[in-house]
Amino acid sequence: MADKYVPAEEVADVFSMTVHAVRGWRRKGTIPDSLFIKVGGHYRYDLEGIVGHFRGVTADEADKRSEEVKEDTRTPLEKLQSYSLTGKSEELKAQLTEMDFAADEDF
Repeated sequence: MADKYVPAEEVADVFSMTVHAVRGWRRKGTIPDSLFIKVGGHYRYDLEGIVGHFRGVTADEADKRSEEVKEDTRTPLEKLQSYSLTGKSEELKAQLTEMDFAADEDF
């Protein structure tokens, strides 16, 4: 998206609703005040922020999450070995290791 703030028509298109409904959301407070601005008598909406709001995520949190998400390329055994089993019995550790190797053999 090139512009951070878009007209109500674009918001309506994304949510498959009417422009009138978008305006109603704004008036009722369904769209928080921080996610729209008024410029020269026209409202412009932070579309990414609105989508995030309805998903329960702020734009800043979404940016942080996308930076934090990294693919874990460790093997199942390496993942198992990285878990702390402090205070657990060796029997439990052996069972988990056995299950891990059995899962590898199925593939």
